[in-house]
Order: sequence, then C-alpha cells, then structure tokens
Amino acid sequence: MKQASDQLYFDISFPLSLKFNQHSQINFTYQAPKLRLTQGIYYISGECGSGKTSFLSMLALLSGSIGKQSKRQKGSISFINKQYSFCYSDPTLNYYKAAEIRETYFSIFSQEVFFLPGLSLCCNYNFLNNNNNNDSFSDSIDPSSLSGGYKQSKFMHIILSKNKPVWFLDEPFNNMDQKRISEFCNLLEQVYSETEMIIFIIDHRLSKTISDHRLYGDPMCIQTEKVFKINDSEKDSEIKLFPIKVFKAFINLLKS
Repeated sequence: MKQASDQLYFDISFPLSLKFNQHSQINFTYQAPKLRLTQGIYYISGECGSGKTSFLSMLALLSGSIGKQSKRQKGSISFINKQYSFCYSDPTLNYYKAAEIRETYFSIFSQEVFFLPGLSLCCNYNFLNNNNNNDSFSDSIDPSSLSGGYKQSKFMHIILSKNKPVWFLDEPFNNMDQKRISEFCNLLEQVYSETEMIIFIIDHRLSKTISDHRLYGDPMCIQTEKVFKINDSEKDSEIKLFPIKVFKAFINLLKS
C-alpha cells in the first residue's frame, strides 16, 4: 500500500538556460511559463543529443550554478516535498548542500555505471547506500572484473533506494539481457506500488512504441505530452515528456 505524501513535485519556470561557456549554451522553452511535475512516472523521448540527459541533470542537481562547468542563466527549478523545499537558484546552494539533497532524496541511475575505484562491491555499497543489508555483495568482487550487464545489475541494487522519492533513470537497460531487465522492472514496480514517487526514465527503445500507444488510444495512453524546444549553438531540437497514466501497462511494455 502506498504511503501518502501531500507534497512531492518539481516547479520549473521557463525559459530555462544552461550556459557552459561563452560559446555553448542550451535553452529549454515550453508552451507555458511554468510547469509542475507531480508524483508519477515520466518517459522522456528525443533524438540522440537533443538534451534529454542535460534536462535530467539539471533536475538532479548535477548541472547548473553549483558546477564550475555550467551556470543556469535564466529560469528556475524548485524541489518540494512534505519535509523539504529548495530553490536551485538559492545563493546558499553549494557542492555540499547539493550532495546532501541528492543523498537524501534522489536515486540517480546514469548512462555509465560508476563504482568507486579500487573498492569492492561491498565497500561501494556501504559508501553509496545507507541501507545496511549488504549480504548480497561480496568483499572479494572487484567491479572492474564484471561484464557490462552484470555491472548494471549490481549498480541497480546499490543506487536505487525506496527511501528516496525521486528516481532519475537514464538508459538503465544498457547492456542488460532480458532477465536483468525483468528484475529491474520488478524492483521498479514493487517500490512504486509502496511509495509515492516521481520517476523519470529515458530509454531509446521505446520512443516509437510510446508514440504508437498514444496514437492508437491504448489504455496506457499518455495524458498529454509536454514538449520542450531546445536550441544551442549547433542546432534546434525537441524533447517530449510523457506522463504515464497506467503504470502496470508501462512496466509490461518495458519488459517486452
């Protein structure tokens, strides 16, 4: 049974600009000046290089004014839940505060799995997850010795926490076989059924399938996709944010 949460959402104001240097800047625009992303699951679609990961990175406090390589020039992002509220443009935000927010509220599954170098899976687990149940992680296993798919599987168990209400899943199925994809989806389904969450997922395999489901009126059908226009120094593009209406149907689609 889901635990009720009276507040959990992101507020975003547009245009939203991320400047990397004097020659490179990404600008996100939207059909309205503000957007609120509430509890639920959002599938993000777009061509390679369109800005999907950049958008998630800003929400996950991995890019923006806290970083030396990029600075948010316009727009704002706020994260609100029943215990905490914070605007990303707050002048008190620094590396330490951003790390504290990520550690407490965000599970971030990046495209490239990351393990602390020179440490076993068990040590990585202890450093990266507050859960003390590490029986499944052996001290003798060096992550660098594992295959790509097995790294993804172990990373999933280390990073994803039901105690964190926001999950950022950026191409989580890279290198995974069907068995591990099913394991991932089962974990996702279990946690989502128990806790109020916001989940963002990027997966290139589903782009056309999601569009077809919407087009043909499938019960899983998206309510209304949110379209972000993006332009930088090289090209204009767009990403689409699909709020998923029927979670079970979406999970079955991920497994297929």
